Amino acid sequence: MTAFWLNVLWAMSSQLYWEKEQGNLALYIISPANLMAILLGMAVGGIIFTTLRAVSVILIGSWLFQVHYVLASFWQLIAVSYSV
Repeated sequence: MTAFWLNVLWAMSSQLYWEKEQGNLALYIISPANLMAILLGMAVGGIIFTTLRAVSVILIGSWLFQVHYVLASFWQLIAVSYSV
C-alpha cells in the first residue's frame, strides 16, 4: 500500500506542479469547489489509475513470462495480507 500511496502522491504533486507551470493553479484555488474535494478527486483517480496500471503489469507480465500461480492455502494468504 505504501507503493500505491507514494505513486498517487507523486502523480498529484506532478499534476499540481504542471498546473502551476501552465498558470492554471490559481484557477484551482479560486474555484468555488472545496480544495479538499479537488484533492480527494485527484487521489481517488490516482488510486484507480495506479490499480489499473499494477493489474495490467501483473497480467501482461504473467502472460508474457508464462507465470502460473498456485494458491496453497487461502487462510494463510489472508493472514499474510492483513498481518500489518
